Parts: sequence; C-alpha cells; structure tokens
Amino acid sequence: MWPDLIQKSKDGGLDVIETYVFWNLHEPVKGQAIKLCEEALIATDPTITSLGPNLEAAVYKTGSVCAAFLANVGTKSDATINSASAISSFTTESSKEDIDSIEASSSKWSWISEPAVGAGITGPVILKGLKNGTSLDLSSQKWTYQVGLKGEELGLSSGSSGQWNSQSSFPKNQPLTWYKTNFAAPSGSNPVAIDFTGMGKGEAWVNGQSIGRYWPTYVSSNAGCTDSCNYRGSYSSSKCLKNCGKPSQTLYHVPRSWLKPNGNTIVLFEESGGDPTQISFATKQIGSLCAHVSDSHPPPVDLWNSDAESGRKVGPVLSLKCPYHNQVISSIKFASYGTPLGTCGNFNHGRCSSNKALSIVQKACIGSSSCSVGVSTDTFGDPCRGMTKSLAVEATCA
Repeated sequence: MWPDLIQKSKDGGLDVIETYVFWNLHEPVKGQAIKLCEEALIATDPTITSLGPNLEAAVYKTGSVCAAFLANVGTKSDATINSASAISSFTTESSKEDIDSIEASSSKWSWISEPAVGAGITGPVILKGLKNGTSLDLSSQKWTYQVGLKGEELGLSSGSSGQWNSQSSFPKNQPLTWYKTNFAAPSGSNPVAIDFTGMGKGEAWVNGQSIGRYWPTYVSSNAGCTDSCNYRGSYSSSKCLKNCGKPSQTLYHVPRSWLKPNGNTIVLFEESGGDPTQISFATKQIGSLCAHVSDSHPPPVDLWNSDAESGRKVGPVLSLKCPYHNQVISSIKFASYGTPLGTCGNFNHGRCSSNKALSIVQKACIGSSSCSVGVSTDTFGDPCRGMTKSLAVEATCA
C-alpha cells in the first residue's frame, strides 16, 4: 500500500506526507524512526523484493541510509503484528461562558461580517451565450475584489479587536462571517476537543492559537461501506470503507496547555455559512489499554544493541503505559499467552493458553504507571509446543 501511495504523491509533485504512526511500538523516542527514514524516502524510488509466498518488501536505499516497508498480501492468512490500542469515548457538553452556560443561545456571541473591498473593473464586461441568444453588458455594474481577509488585517483571530458586534440580529448561516465568544474550560484533565457539527467550512482559533480548518459539511459518499471487513490480500482504496455519508472529522483537539480555567476566547471564521451556537466541547475518556504482541517479532528498537552487549538474544516485549502522568495501572482485565483471539475490549482465550499469564502480568504491572513483560516461553512456559504464540493484555488505569 505505502510504496504505491508514496510513488503517486511524488509523481503528483508532493514533497510532504503526514501520517499517524504508533511510535511507542517501534522506537524509544517519539519521531526518531520516521526521521531516520526521511532521507531515503524522499531521495529514491523503491525496489520491490519478494520475501516468499505473498510476502514482499519495498526498500528505499540511498548511500548508507535504508528504509523498508513490509507487506503480507496473502488472501488466506492474517499478518501477525504487534499492536497497541485503547478503548476511548467522548463525553459531550455545552460550551460554558464564564458566568453561565451558553445553552445554544446567541446572546453570548459577537460577530463581524467580512467586508468586500477593492477596486472597480473598467470593462467592458459582456456576458454572452444566454438561452435567447442575447448578450448582457455588465460593464456598468459595481465590481470589487479583495486580496486576503480584512479580518486578518484587523487581527480578529486574537479576539481583541473592539469592532465586534453583539447588539443587532445575530447572523446564522451567513458566509464570510467572524464569530467570537468566551468560555470556561471543561473540568478535569482529560483531553479536550471541539465538536464543529452545525458549522460549514472555516478556521478556528482558541486564545489566539489556530486549531486548524474545519469542514464538517464535506461528507463522504453513501455507497461502498459494508458491515464486514477483510484486509487480507492486496490493498485497494475501496477496501474496508467506514463512515459512509459522514464527514471525515467533526472533533478538533484543543491542547489543555492553551486553556485557562476561565476567560478563554474562541474565534471562528465561517466561509460558507453555519450556526456557531451548535458547537460543543467534548472530553476524551480512556476506558482500557490493550496490547497484543507475537513471540515471533523482534524486540523494541532501543533493545537491539542489547544482543551484542549482553551476549544473549533479546526477545519481543509487551509494554503498557497509562495516558496521564498521575495514573497507575489499577487492574488487568485480561491476559492470555498462547493463541488469544479478538480485539481490544473483546479478547478471548484461544485453544492454547498459559494458566500463568494473568498472575505474571498482574505482578509486573499493577501499581506502576508503565510496565514491560517479555513475550516468550521463558516467561510463561510453553502451553502448546511447536506453535507461534502471542500475549494479549487489557488493562485499566486510575
């Protein structure tokens, strides 16, 4: 999948690709592995090498720098990979002004309409091709143009301008409109996001910091989604489609470090028309942490040098870490070494399972903010000889 997408991007003139990578599975320091690959990825095209039936590697190499993407394109068996995930949910609440709740009221919002300014067109301007065969002379009409936004020039994104209007009728679903209100930060320490459902397309700022462009009215096609999903085989852009008929994103993260307990300002520039009184805040709760690691996989990158230094082979490791600094692992909801089945939140024991797994993981992890457990028969014994085994764990933090 990746070699094809990277090649298409390069052919189209792109020189930057941004993606999410579960860095904690592969590198001791966030961003380290991707930066190590960067020189090779942008300097050369890949060499595709077969590693066996349904297995291939796309290798990017320039000088002494090398990066590779591995692919399992088999149609009958799954690739076994290390995985880490969490069960999370968002709790939505109305945005709260410093004194009381906005409660979808427009009384706490102020606004400015983006003015259209510029110079006239001297003409002539003639519209031809009307249905009745006639032409329309538009030379005498008032023409204007504008480079950039007047609101940018006035610094409206900071919310500090004195030109905000809060007296006349509140404009909803009007294009090219700036909106502003104050709010109190949601309580607690959980991550915060803003739900832009109800808005059209534009950009948002919190306390003068841009949180990016929003576009919840741009929705995907209603066709192509299925209830079942099978990733086996070669990649295609239509495989395993989800969220048909829905926007690609409605929740936008606001770093807690940008927020004060009270007196925060949010500014919106709405391009196509929307209703800002419908936006709301959401906080993210982590229910469970999960990890699933096979005993056939290499150890984490930071342990690779340990083989030579210690003179013994270092195996794969399952690692768990609570999302917040003031949390510790409070319970192990599931642990199985053998052939566990399912996914995070729905793990089940397979036909082969060590009866020591739960107690070993509990001893290693409970009471700590993070823990690591070696994935091998040396740790758990061998519940089924001659088979590739894995360790699956689900934990909670408090």
